[in-house]
Amino acid sequence: MNRRMQIVLMTVCMALLLAWGGFGTAHALDSIGFNLYIVFGPGWWSVYPNQVAGFTDVQESIWYSQWIGDPSGTNDSPIVDNHGIETLLTVSWTAPNTGNGQDSQPGTQPADWADAAGNPNLYVGYLESTNGNPLTFTLTNIPYASYDVYVYMNRKGKDTRTDGSIAVGGATYYYHPIVGWNSVFTRATRTTAPSPAGTAPAANYCKFAGLTGATQTITAATIGATDNGGAISGFQIVNAGGLPRITLYPPSPAATETGPADFPASYMWATTMNLTPDKVSLLPSGGSVSGTVEILNPTSANPTIRVRDLTGFGSLRVLVLPGSASNATGTAGFAGPSLAVDVTPGAVPTAPAMGGMKLWWDASSVNNMNNSGITDGDRFAAWKDRSGNGNDGIARGAGAILRKSVPALNGRAAAEFQCDRDNEAYNFTTTLTNIRTVFWVFRKKPHVDPEDWHYYWLGCRPGEWGSNTGAWSGEGWTYRIWGSTFYPTGNEILNGVTRVLGEVVNATQPNSQPRDVDSILSLETTGNCVASFFCGHDRPGGGNASAWRGTLSELIIYNRPLTKQEMNTTGRYLGNKYGLDTTFGYTELPKVTLVNPGASLHVAPNATVELKAMATPGEGAAIAAMEFYVDWQLVGTVTTLTDGEGVFSWTAPGTLGSHEVFARALDSHTPVLAAASAVGTITVAEPPPPIFVTPASAGTWMLY
Repeated sequence: MNRRMQIVLMTVCMALLLAWGGFGTAHALDSIGFNLYIVFGPGWWSVYPNQVAGFTDVQESIWYSQWIGDPSGTNDSPIVDNHGIETLLTVSWTAPNTGNGQDSQPGTQPADWADAAGNPNLYVGYLESTNGNPLTFTLTNIPYASYDVYVYMNRKGKDTRTDGSIAVGGATYYYHPIVGWNSVFTRATRTTAPSPAGTAPAANYCKFAGLTGATQTITAATIGATDNGGAISGFQIVNAGGLPRITLYPPSPAATETGPADFPASYMWATTMNLTPDKVSLLPSGGSVSGTVEILNPTSANPTIRVRDLTGFGSLRVLVLPGSASNATGTAGFAGPSLAVDVTPGAVPTAPAMGGMKLWWDASSVNNMNNSGITDGDRFAAWKDRSGNGNDGIARGAGAILRKSVPALNGRAAAEFQCDRDNEAYNFTTTLTNIRTVFWVFRKKPHVDPEDWHYYWLGCRPGEWGSNTGAWSGEGWTYRIWGSTFYPTGNEILNGVTRVLGEVVNATQPNSQPRDVDSILSLETTGNCVASFFCGHDRPGGGNASAWRGTLSELIIYNRPLTKQEMNTTGRYLGNKYGLDTTFGYTELPKVTLVNPGASLHVAPNATVELKAMATPGEGAAIAAMEFYVDWQLVGTVTTLTDGEGVFSWTAPGTLGSHEVFARALDSHTPVLAAASAVGTITVAEPPPPIFVTPASAGTWMLY
């Protein structure tokens, strides 16, 4: 059976699985389950998507199933965790043989495992060792700082003279493979080799607790007869709590984020913990590098730290401090790997704020291919969403006209609308019901009577937003941004904050709307608003009247209010990109320099060291506090600074060794903006022996 047939059969089998029931409740911890299979078919299952499997305490419903037709290889697609989110974990293996076997399955039918229907399937496929030929799994880019590994053991033969062993992280457990069907998980606990072989206690899983490190090796071996003893059907990596291990993404430090040509040089670190902005800092580790930290999807199961607007030359890391995750424990912070940076200031425009973005249409790349294949002046029927949410615009007809290069817009593209709703309106793939912040880059053509007495910045269908049938409405004949007298715009809009090129305007007043000029409109609503398309309204009898007449170059919608810093970020991005002068401000990070110890310092055991750092705030802020860290642990906080200098007395330990030191400045913004200094080193060492200098003879000195 080829693999395509296997996948089709797996899909068919899902229907049978749903009929069985037996779907349990997965645990709340972060984990990654890795299961092995060779073929799909009756009696030769793998753990299916959404099928619960694993030891009771760590059951999960999303397993990564790996085909093992070859005794050596590497995972052939990204490995997902129990949230269904892709990780950077890589698993490779080398084994003497592969196989299918049911001799060690815990349970004959799913009914035997009412809370975990997948356990029988978990134990079908396996990789095996033979006498003198071990099985090894190599795990790299493990995303957790501290974790437990559960290994699920199988066996092929029934030789009573054979035992197996599983080794991970310096510990080894010995066991006798369980023969026949049973519905009980039995843990291997023996840590000494059996003598003679075949006398170890029977077991079908083992647990290795409290492991650390981004790389681990799982080794299975056979003890005794040449028949199979050590075989593995799968394993789990379970986050043991604490702060996340920050993993560099993309893996290659030389790579930049994949995206259109107008994206900035930027790098990402992926985590598996909820983050707060005030607990994430850049940590330069050589040279002079600066940039802006963004947290994408901060409350999701897998937020991403993004560093953009990089300037300077050198290397940097991202620092995540204690308390940055709701489920974090411990006191130590973690930093990502070093990344060499060499960028030219201002070489590319900035990117918009990404957190909470639900839709991003950009006329510079309506097909996500920088408009390749589209001729200037053509209409386009689909407008691709760049936010990552797949909320594409689907035209009701041929769509708007693409103008690929508009001189007044810095040579950027624009979509031209000619007041033809039935042909040009773009329906959202998904109606947005919680809109809180919107940006438009537009040119509104003058009112033409009677075609566009009203116009609509966004539209929603009858019944989607209460009585606001023609929501997001402006008036063409009075040039009000908001305020249709016939189809009321929601109070969430009218009472919100409207800006034109960054300046707050009274958007309900006549002539508040820029016309026949390129501009940037932004809106911060006071509550959730609804929209399902752009270019008109769907009020009964409306027809093409009141559709959009003008251009739209960019539309960005968020599902949350943006912070002042984020508003400035997106506004500056749009202004810079389209060559439009705006009053969106700059929110700068503070700057902090470690003065003592500087790059390095040697001190005696138990010496008192004055840790010093200098800090300057960004524009419009003050330094509220300075923190000092030794070996990633906070040792002191200073709230009173003298001319920007913070000083804290620290006592060196009595034991010899080196310690990394850095300072962190926090400013008065809300939310707090922070930056970390470069890392210095304090080495605790015994003082050198004294040097005595005495005259040996006139004009000579002797050192001893």
